[in-house]
Amino acid sequence: AQRSGKLPTDNRIPWRGDSALGDKGDNGEDLTGGWYDAGDHIKFNYPMAYSTLVLLWGLLEFPDAYKAANQTEWMYDGVKWPLDYLQKCYLPGDPDSTDDDVL
Repeated sequence: AQRSGKLPTDNRIPWRGDSALGDKGDNGEDLTGGWYDAGDHIKFNYPMAYSTLVLLWGLLEFPDAYKAANQTEWMYDGVKWPLDYLQKCYLPGDPDSTDDDVL
C-alpha cells in the first residue's frame, strides 16, 4: 500500500493509485518508485533500505514458509520495487575520487 510511482497492473491494493509520477532529481533524474514512509508522502531511503533488508532476511531464513504460502514471487516483486528506486538514487561519482554521489 506504500508504493510510490506508476503502479503495475497486478497491484493487489485496489484503492491505491499511481502517485508522485513527477519525482525528479536536481538534474532531472527519474526518482519515481520506492515506498512512502509512515503513511505520508515522504520517502526516506534509510528506513526503506532497512525494511527491504529485513524482508529479504526473512525470506532467506524461511524460504519454505514463503513457498508453502505461495508468496515467493510476490516477495521478489515486493522487494524489487524499493531496490529499483534505491538504485535510481545512486549516481557514480568521479572515477578518480573515493566519494560517490547519492541523490
